[in-house]
Amino acid sequence: MIVIVFIVWIVLVSILLQNLPWEVFLSFDITNKIAIIGVLVWVIFTLLFACYNLFSFLFSLIYRYKYKIGKNHSNTPPVALFYTCKNDFSKNAIIALKKQDYKNCNVYILDDSTDTNEIKSIDQFLKPFKKDINIIRRIDNEGYKAGNINNAIRIIGKKYKYICIIDADEIVPINFVTELVSIAEANPEYVFIQASHVQYGITEYSKSTGDGIDLHWNYFLPARNKNGFLFFYGHGALLRLKEIIDMGGIPEIVSEDIALTAAYRTKGLRGYFTHEVTSYVEVPLSYNSFRRKNRKIIQGTLEFYYKHSKQFFMSSNVPFFEKIDLVLASMTIYLPVIYLLFVLFLHVIMPLVSVIFNSTLIHAKYWGLTEFYFSNLFLWLVGFTIVSPLLYVIPSFIRQPIKSFFSIFRLGTIYLSSTVYFTRAFLDWFKKDKIDFIPTGDRSTVSKKIKFINSEFLIGLVLVAISIITQLPFLLALGLSLIFVPFLLKNNLKTKMSRFLTLIPFFIIFIILFNQPFEALGMIGMTGFLAMANP
Repeated sequence: MIVIVFIVWIVLVSILLQNLPWEVFLSFDITNKIAIIGVLVWVIFTLLFACYNLFSFLFSLIYRYKYKIGKNHSNTPPVALFYTCKNDFSKNAIIALKKQDYKNCNVYILDDSTDTNEIKSIDQFLKPFKKDINIIRRIDNEGYKAGNINNAIRIIGKKYKYICIIDADEIVPINFVTELVSIAEANPEYVFIQASHVQYGITEYSKSTGDGIDLHWNYFLPARNKNGFLFFYGHGALLRLKEIIDMGGIPEIVSEDIALTAAYRTKGLRGYFTHEVTSYVEVPLSYNSFRRKNRKIIQGTLEFYYKHSKQFFMSSNVPFFEKIDLVLASMTIYLPVIYLLFVLFLHVIMPLVSVIFNSTLIHAKYWGLTEFYFSNLFLWLVGFTIVSPLLYVIPSFIRQPIKSFFSIFRLGTIYLSSTVYFTRAFLDWFKKDKIDFIPTGDRSTVSKKIKFINSEFLIGLVLVAISIITQLPFLLALGLSLIFVPFLLKNNLKTKMSRFLTLIPFFIIFIILFNQPFEALGMIGMTGFLAMANP
């Protein structure tokens, strides 16, 4: 799959470069040459992700419907169910674990809660279940979630063959453990079995932004069983205990899931993703929770690359295509950061340079009328980079067209509105050593006294002003989404008006794509993160 991605990408780039009117390019002054080269680099870069998303989707479709894995229901080895929580305990999740039809298992609540009221509430709820449910707490919270799990492993020793890790907001069906164990017992070459997930919402915000939209799990991951780097996602998975003990435990960093998977691969071990077994995970409860969750992912992935990636990339046990797949998949997280840099380059830096050097910069609005941006070929490639990631949405649209339409538009606007926040999270990681660990079921709220005017709001106003002056509607979409930030933080889509307003920025992009495809240049690459949404 990765080989095909690069072959198609190289072919498209070659066709693009061969058809460029270089004689026109040579006639431009240095300012315009730099601007045009910057645009071409951006297009070439995002074409790679367009090809990546296209073939990830196609290969996942093939794998889902062509390949089946063996199961063994006769063996029932002992399993420890690790329910991890930190101030986000869910009674419904524990009740679901108690109802498992797999008899040879024990439930352990690994409680890292720091809120005394939360601790008392858990103890009160567990009183009737003292004989059936074990609770493990520790004095400190060192090592984040991985430290919590490692502590539990030291306590239980080697009495179980498997551990099943369940997140605080995760509700598993009655046959969840039974099905995962049957796959693991029939396929001993796999050290973990990762289940799929279906999202659910309990607040107005979560129902409006992700309920029923499961792009990443259904149509990105399946191909990774044979054609890429398969992640363990830190929850909803069954793991062989022996291999974890042999490795000295789970790496104690924020993104322990990717670090553990990389450690497995360096030893030649791998897991399996089953789309046939699902659990239910909660969409972030609020806009603030959504942003904090993605901040953790952005910074946690950087921490992994800095502290734990060298051995993985140097290992001869890991095929080269898996290393490339990991880089491309993780880089998708940073597309909003790269996009913002491109916007600054094209609409701030280059105009300033043109003033300094007293040159006339050919503005992006008029490039479509120049000979350099020459034909429908360029426009088709621009469209391809935007549309390709949206292929993941097709199955959801077929099942629930109206609901999926509104969810994707809102989710697109919400990611767009977080561009500046994500960029700040990226830069903040380089300024401090410790990352804030955000629990899965983060219930954090924003003060009702939040200032309506903040930095993102002001940046949005500036972009809207620039869009009016330059008549670039894609800047209007970005600016409006940023203006909505304080409103979203305070309102959380609780009103019909707020839910309607969040449709507008991404709707503008949708209109641009079909009516002014050249101006959609500014949005290339910004739809790629939708494929990775809420993993």
